[in-house]
Amino acid sequence: MYKRLITALLTIILSSALFADTILLKDGTYFVGKIIQWDAYHILFKNAHGVFTIRKSQLVKMYITESLHEDIELKTVLGHNISTENIITHYNTGSKGIPIGGINRSELESGFNQYELGARINLSGTHYHTIGDLAEELPSGLGISLGYTQSLVRILSDEAAFKAPSVYIESEFALFSRGSAEVKSLTFFAGPKWDFNFPGGRWGKTEFHATPGASYLMIKDEGHSNRNQTVTLKSSAGYEFHAGRFAASLNISYLYMFDKLSPLQCAGISFSTAYKF
Repeated sequence: MYKRLITALLTIILSSALFADTILLKDGTYFVGKIIQWDAYHILFKNAHGVFTIRKSQLVKMYITESLHEDIELKTVLGHNISTENIITHYNTGSKGIPIGGINRSELESGFNQYELGARINLSGTHYHTIGDLAEELPSGLGISLGYTQSLVRILSDEAAFKAPSVYIESEFALFSRGSAEVKSLTFFAGPKWDFNFPGGRWGKTEFHATPGASYLMIKDEGHSNRNQTVTLKSSAGYEFHAGRFAASLNISYLYMFDKLSPLQCAGISFSTAYKF
């Protein structure tokens, strides 16, 4: 009796805990498994047959179910002859990519409804703290920059869309000064930028970019002035919060300006606002 009761309880628990997402495509394809990642244009879907990258434009309908009973009813309504065992198998395979605690339904649906286009402009302010040989002479500085990000997702294949970075272009004016010593720099950067949309990341995403650049320097010290050009590298990582077309991010940065004798190295923290179009 107890064995039957335990079996019945386990069946109820499993029936309520295991669930699968169902996707219908325009060509009639029917997928059962788990949605494990998404961006503005694609869905990454996983089941026992593998991982599939699906363009959202191919979707006819998406069903987010909460129990095996719903999946059984759904496949009956849709007229598909997939067995309950297969639904469980597809879910177990797909769920390996889901974080502990799963994905909240409202967060997942918010991820699909998120307004995310392919280009943006951003304005940033950065406070730099000098490290290395010049830390005593120029302990800190301020920078202001204007950046432009262009996503390549529309021109890439589905397989490359999740891995390829965006193109990031930035111009920055920075000022470092202490006493009579002063360094002004105007730098143009260009390079890759990666954005990471985590499952359940309803309010934002992690971003990272590493961009080489060319700097024009104006240097003053004890009445003497000099102008110079050099190569520069800037890397930045942080978290972006978004709301429709607008976004704000907080980042930590590393700046390196090359010089044979005393390169300028800085660690910085920046706040940025962006507009998507």
